[in-house]
Amino acid sequence: MGNLKGGTFEKQRRDMNFKLFALGTKKRGDSLTHSKALLTKRDMYFDDFANYMESQGIEDKWNLLLNEANLNGFLEQRLNGLALSTVENYLSGFNSLLSAFKEINIMVGVSQNYLKNKFNDIKQTTPKNINIDKRGLQSNTVLNDLKNIRYESYVIGKLMLTHGYRISEAMKIVHEPQKYVKLLSNGDYKISGVSGKGGKIYHDKILNHNEMQLIKNMANIPSKAAFHRDLKQIDSNLRAHDFRYSFAKNLFNEKVVEVGYKRALEVVSKALNHNRSAITKHYLR
Repeated sequence: MGNLKGGTFEKQRRDMNFKLFALGTKKRGDSLTHSKALLTKRDMYFDDFANYMESQGIEDKWNLLLNEANLNGFLEQRLNGLALSTVENYLSGFNSLLSAFKEINIMVGVSQNYLKNKFNDIKQTTPKNINIDKRGLQSNTVLNDLKNIRYESYVIGKLMLTHGYRISEAMKIVHEPQKYVKLLSNGDYKISGVSGKGGKIYHDKILNHNEMQLIKNMANIPSKAAFHRDLKQIDSNLRAHDFRYSFAKNLFNEKVVEVGYKRALEVVSKALNHNRSAITKHYLR
């Protein structure tokens, strides 16, 4: 059994990619890197763990650092606050990388079942912590429930959940779509010029044809008070801002598996029109 070559994590990552490289040569049953998407994801896993080790002041061969003590600390930090499905995807991808190391005879300090057992442990303890934080939608049926109460409230809720706007900002868009929504050459639409708190302008967002049609079909736009009354018919604790919280959590859980924690936080912060990531972290608790 060998080690990754190189005196720095960056050089070791290059050696890992060289040893695992197998684009266009997939064989049934192997765990090598057969696609650019998998290459990107494995770079993310490498960097996530390397950054954690550096934060602890620890340097060594990356593969030799893969022991239970280090991984327990890393995963506790890395998986904190993530949805169970995201945890499962992350651990599954990391486990695939460990399998690939075994295939090319790179030494690691944990058994093949370590990450699978880790997920089972997390899964067993998760129900005890469900819904400690009530921020965000607690039901997947809220939009359909709104649609049954008032079509226009459904459209406003969908706009907030899909694009992360506050209720006041969503109201601006549906009241004056001609001001904020522009047709693109591909048939989609662009939302631009929407101002948030402090007058900061949101980055442009893409509205597809079906979403635009929903807005066009609105007949009588409710007031904010009427919208909130519609929410209370579903759940007395439901708030308009819960749509924005859920948007943030959904986007983060999607992106963190693709691009890692730091970049995912930046993406969500930009989408929410925040100046500071500390504010965004509040949405992800």
